Amino acid sequence: MTDVQNWGAPSDPLSPCSEYLPVVHISGDATLASGEGQGILLVDGNLSLATSYSFYGIILVRGRFSMSASPGRTAIIGAVAAGSVGTPSAAAQGLAIHHSKCLINNALLSSGVLAPLPSRAWKQLY
Repeated sequence: MTDVQNWGAPSDPLSPCSEYLPVVHISGDATLASGEGQGILLVDGNLSLATSYSFYGIILVRGRFSMSASPGRTAIIGAVAAGSVGTPSAAAQGLAIHHSKCLINNALLSSGVLAPLPSRAWKQLY
């Protein structure tokens, strides 16, 4: 897949992108609005969930993970790891995080293919 806007289609099993689990890297801060995605999301800055959003897979945030006021329901199915978490508020009541070992395994398995090295290299460090 070459479209950087394609984050898969987890809610449409008939879509050709339903099996596509990309690794999405965001080098700065990000705000996710309504929609969905799947795979592995890497955010170097802060991540804010602004409105109804669903993500299936792994979210890794170096900075702060927060959620602003949201009229809808935000769901993360998989796992989230963040450097810090925003201040708890009433908006967090709309957030549901469901651990899914199956989705985590699928995201990790689709992120790359293991290949044997032609030889073992080493270097004396001391």
